[in-house]
Amino acid sequence: MAKTTCKGVTFTGQLTVTVGVSGVAGGVQNLVSAAPGGNQPGNALCYKRSRDAGGGWPKHETLWLISPEMQFSATITAVAPNPTDIANWEVGILQTITRCERTALYSNHIARRVRLDTSFGGLKDGSNGELYYVGSSDFQAAATPNTYTAQVYESDSPNFEAPLTYSGNAATPFAGWPQQLAATEGRDEFVTFLAAVDSSTHSIVTLGRCVWVVDWRGSFDRKTKTWTPRDVADILDYNLVNLGSAYEDLTNQDYGKVPMSLFLSEAEEAFQIYDGAAWQGCSPRGMIDGRHLTLTRWV
Repeated sequence: MAKTTCKGVTFTGQLTVTVGVSGVAGGVQNLVSAAPGGNQPGNALCYKRSRDAGGGWPKHETLWLISPEMQFSATITAVAPNPTDIANWEVGILQTITRCERTALYSNHIARRVRLDTSFGGLKDGSNGELYYVGSSDFQAAATPNTYTAQVYESDSPNFEAPLTYSGNAATPFAGWPQQLAATEGRDEFVTFLAAVDSSTHSIVTLGRCVWVVDWRGSFDRKTKTWTPRDVADILDYNLVNLGSAYEDLTNQDYGKVPMSLFLSEAEEAFQIYDGAAWQGCSPRGMIDGRHLTLTRWV
């Protein structure tokens, strides 16, 4: 159980992490493989689906990998001398992406490399314009005087999609004689915080931190259309620490002093694909669209 005090309020809480079953999206066809044991907690799922490439390019089949689901839950208790001391505080999950590299390897030594550009620092994972990963909760008065509680539950299943064939040219991915998918590489790295936030004073309290990694390494058999992870035990790994920290009255000069990203733009704005000479802004699926990260921060 972690405990810390900020702006006269004492916060107590503990982040709990559970690894669940991979999420399944609607409209998906043709389950082609899963990690050994099928759809069980800790296993990645693999689908094949038909996609419209856009930009006049034809529909194509893709390999769609979905990681095991990370489930975060907690109850935070706050003790405040006066109701006004807790009025502006909210609780939620803050999630930072520190690395995202997704590479698809094709026949004839062709590679399709997609990444999130973290050259400006870690990226905020979540909705555009919001500091929280998904949403926040208010504190509610408890039976004990001067005591307030709030609950948190969020989950995440990162996914990686790659076309089953690729020309080797990011600008014209399906032209000519496309090569066949043979393997996947790369990893996603996250830091997830259990947090209480006072936006009126730009203060943040963290009571738990989970560092976790999704490993996308695996091989693809184009005859059976089966993806096999390099090591099922390495698909997902995490380390959880419950420790209280307080960051009071943050300003734009304090950005480098906090462990989480304070960008308000969603991380998807920073997707890039390598065109053989330079990195180009692209959609999460790797279609070049010229996007770039808006460097607006919470403070």
